[in-house]
Order: sequence, then C-alpha cells, then structure tokens
Amino acid sequence: MCYFCSGMIPNNEEYRNYISELYHSAIDTKSFITNAIIADRHRFTYGKEWAETPQINQIRRCIFGNDNPSAGLLLFVLSCWLDLQASYKVVWSTYLDQADRWIQLHAWKNSENGLPRGNYKQTKTHLLKTINTLSSPKYNHSFAEWFTYTVIDIVDQNGSNNGNIYRFVSKVCNDLYEASNGNFLNSVTKGNLQDTYAHQHYKRLWMLVMFLRRDKTVIQCLLKRSLQQEQNGQRALDYWYNEHFFNPIECELPTDSRVQASWMKLKFLGPTLKTAEQVAMSARMLARKNNISPSTFDAILFT
Repeated sequence: MCYFCSGMIPNNEEYRNYISELYHSAIDTKSFITNAIIADRHRFTYGKEWAETPQINQIRRCIFGNDNPSAGLLLFVLSCWLDLQASYKVVWSTYLDQADRWIQLHAWKNSENGLPRGNYKQTKTHLLKTINTLSSPKYNHSFAEWFTYTVIDIVDQNGSNNGNIYRFVSKVCNDLYEASNGNFLNSVTKGNLQDTYAHQHYKRLWMLVMFLRRDKTVIQCLLKRSLQQEQNGQRALDYWYNEHFFNPIECELPTDSRVQASWMKLKFLGPTLKTAEQVAMSARMLARKNNISPSTFDAILFT
C-alpha cells in the first residue's frame, strides 16, 4: 500500500530541499556518485516527488487515487508522453486533466478530437499511436493488458538473458511511441544499446521505463493494482521485478535540456560538454564504470 492508498501524504518540500542539498554538496565525481545513489534510493523508496501541491490533487484524482487503477496507469503513460518542453507542474496538472477528459470523451471513438495539447506535433504522434494500439481487441483499451502480454512474451522468447529492458523499449517504440531513429530501434530489438546512443528524443520513453521498473512506492503500487485485474498479471509482475529477467541497470538517463543544464553546472563532470547528447553519453560511461544504472543520476539532477 502506498501513501495515496493510506492517505498519509508526505512532505514534498522537505524532499526537494534534501535532494537540492545532495546536489549542491557534491564537490567531485566521487561525492556526486555517492550523493546520486542516495537521492535515487530516497526517490524510489518514498516517492515524495508526487506529493507536491497544487498538482497533487489532479495526480491523486486521475492516477494514483483513480477508482480504476488500469485507467490511472494509462493516464500516467500518456502524461509521460506529454512531458515535453513544458513545466512539469503544467504537465501533471493541466495536461493530465486534458488527457483524462480525452480518454473519457473522445479517445476511443474519435482519437483526434480533444487531443491534450491540441495538435502539438511533438506529442500528438505518441498519443495517437498509443491509443490506436490499445484500441485493438487484443488489449481492450488497457495499457495493463498490453504490459502483461508484452512482458510475458519477451520472457517466453528470450528467457532471463540480458537486454530484456532494451527489448521492452523496442516494444514500446513499436506499439506506443514513435521512434525517430531506425538504428536505435534495430539495436534495442536485439537486446542491445549502441555505445553511441545519445538522443534526447527518447527522454519520455526512458522516463516511463525508469519509473515503471525502478519505483518501489506509488507507481509500483499502481502497477500492481492494475495487473491484479489481468489474468496473467501476477506472472508478468514476477518477471518484471526480477532483475534476472529485467535488469534495472539497463534503464537509461532520461536526458533533456533540464538534465543537461544541471549536469553541466557541476564543472568536474565535464566542462567541455556542449549538448544534451554529450551529457547522455557521459552519464552512461560514468554509470557503467561504477556499475549502476544511468538513470541513477536523474533524481539528483532534478533541482
């Protein structure tokens, strides 16, 4: 049970201040890695970032407190796609509310009517692709049903081999998210990630995968409650949360301009870096050197 289920909402401001202290107290690469691991553990153990006002009201109503957890899970996915070139406060309040109305009124009958963010092309393609896929009788309008089928299919085809997170990413790109690079898609389909991969187009994709796989609190609770409604949901959950089948170390850092700016302010990390792509590659190399997931750096950079 998460704090949304119990009604015991934690102190978000305290959490933000704590993460900021960890970021600003890093004086070299060693202390930065240590502090990043602490911030990452705190984030995914307690989930306090979702308790910020005023958007907590929409988040609770639409997602974590939704009477239908499967509907809440779908709205979480759509909000990840909407998280582009906009304040996260707007995304998880205004755009989330728009997505909720779209799903209830238009998406399954006339998907282009009432689109969240209108015809904003950077998000429209992902929203429509997701809805069109889930409209199939195979998935019955349910991301939870898609997730259950996808996870089990990956394991049935590949067992406990490394690379299943990457294969999951390829399934997301095939079914829900519009990939922009054929080489990237070919690579992850085979369970690999190119060393040269560094494309911020996939920020929202990695954000979704990171939260679904690594969160141990509100999102895990939502995912579990959603999959309990599925015939093979427990089997999918057992695979998903077993690192022998889906290793969280394969979750990439969701890189965008915000992450780039926070990374580059820490001069010891690479004062010559100029682009978000360079930051993504630098983060991956540093993570591999220290045997951690590149996504470990995301929480501490959220300043």
